[in-house]
Amino acid sequence: ELRRAVKSLAVGERLARVLIDGRDLVHLPTAADLVGVAKSMSTTRLPVDFRAAHVCPEDPWAAMWTTHWVAASSNRGIVTGAFHTRDEAMDWLLAPSVAVPHQSGPTDLPGH
Repeated sequence: ELRRAVKSLAVGERLARVLIDGRDLVHLPTAADLVGVAKSMSTTRLPVDFRAAHVCPEDPWAAMWTTHWVAASSNRGIVTGAFHTRDEAMDWLLAPSVAVPHQSGPTDLPGH
């Protein structure tokens, strides 16, 4: 569902900024699902300045899967980052230019 929604907005509406707030995430996709979504997104004609910010779940296990998704997306050329708070994510999304945040695990997220 998320993949369809993001692709529809990014391609159909030409939206270049997406905020995904996963603080209450309870369903954990499989690694294959995450890589499949990232692969699908990378073959979509996203706007050149497209960025996706993910607010990580509070649950450490779910946060790990979020950072895995971010890494899979980033490895496929999609500018994406994972953040602890909505404010951090919004600041990154609204910045005129961005550096891609370091993404190696939940304890390495910006602001931690």
